Amino acid sequence: MASLFSSASTWSCSTIPQLASKVFLVTGGTAGIGFGITANLLSHNPERVYMLSELPEHADLAKKELQKYGDASKVEYINCDLRDLRQVDSTAKELSSKLTRLDGLICNAGCGVGVYNESKDGIGGYPYHRFGPGC
Repeated sequence: MASLFSSASTWSCSTIPQLASKVFLVTGGTAGIGFGITANLLSHNPERVYMLSELPEHADLAKKELQKYGDASKVEYINCDLRDLRQVDSTAKELSSKLTRLDGLICNAGCGVGVYNESKDGIGGYPYHRFGPGC
């Protein structure tokens, strides 16, 4: 089996081995950098990639575009607003009961720097990357 850590002096996406038995979850996986991560994972033939995002319209576009990178039927969209900790908790519990394994969690979701606001749970701050308390 190929190693993720190569002794070669240069690294490229082509050095990533096939991911045939691996399951990944990418927060914010439907657009931007998260889409790029999802597409790259898909190009290495994973068992399954879950894209977590709050915008179903982004998921629809992403699924169409992902066909260029591999078998898009291996990608599943999960609607979740990561600013709503109750929804995050519910989604995490649902995934926990559904999945027998999770090999990689890529916490990518975020909307950059914006105005100060509070989440539905009363947590104040600027937009930030979050998947549950303390992440």
